[in-house]
Amino acid sequence: MKAERVYEIPFDSERKRMSTLNTIGAETFVLTKGALETVFPLCDRILRDNAIRALNDEDKKTIMQVYYSFMDQGLRVLAFAFSRRSNGSPPEEDLSLESQLIFTGLMGIEDPPRPEVPEAIRKCREAGIKVIMLTGDAGKTAVSIAKQIGLVKKNPVIVEGQELNTMPDSSLREILLSEEIIFARMTPKHKMKIVSILKNEGERVAVTGDGVNDAPALKMADIGIAMGITGTDVAKEAADMVLLDDNFATIVNAIEEGRTIFENIRKFITYIFAHLTPEAVGLLKKPCSNYAAI
Repeated sequence: MKAERVYEIPFDSERKRMSTLNTIGAETFVLTKGALETVFPLCDRILRDNAIRALNDEDKKTIMQVYYSFMDQGLRVLAFAFSRRSNGSPPEEDLSLESQLIFTGLMGIEDPPRPEVPEAIRKCREAGIKVIMLTGDAGKTAVSIAKQIGLVKKNPVIVEGQELNTMPDSSLREILLSEEIIFARMTPKHKMKIVSILKNEGERVAVTGDGVNDAPALKMADIGIAMGITGTDVAKEAADMVLLDDNFATIVNAIEEGRTIFENIRKFITYIFAHLTPEAVGLLKKPCSNYAAI
């Protein structure tokens, strides 16, 4: 069966979804995927047991239970929906595509952290480096992953993008003083705001990222670190450094080596001053007449 993509509404961090218009055989379909909170409100029906019917309260309850269950497991969750269209031509307005959709299901995507990350987080904490998670994922998913890597141990402060939109800078400054913080459903604008406030407070800020939406924050940070393997060209251009192995532990090792070099330089300078200063003072104390007699 021949399939062709006719039109696309690309994903962006504000909408948190994407849609495509496709001809499959003799039929035309709208296919939508994205965050559940942005896809679900567009749906008025559900595909279940090979039948399409209206969504009811029991369906909504079941879907939310599965959604929360996936997030508690640290999975990144995608929602899927579709609709049939009689017209296969591109729409005059994008919003006309994303309406009266049929909900089809959820997918949980596992992206486990590297095994060496917990030890790297521990080293950061001992070295006085504060690690803050800023993610586009949902809050419960972020908390689950943060607990896996030892970033949080208790009940962290969770700030989601919608809340940050109306939060005054003074409140955000107070939250940034918290020991354990997670920022979820972040957009590029949110990330830039957080980096800007941290810098205004006198902090030295390093930001890691791999996507196009990370580029503004990478550029604003004191040190922008882009991923070398999964990073986009835009992120690499905006960053000061490119991490060739995409491993957070490598950043910690680099900081450790840098501090060792700095400490060795400081010790060497101290030695030079301690060794040469007495000799210089001895020369200054010699009477000028000795030089005049020569």
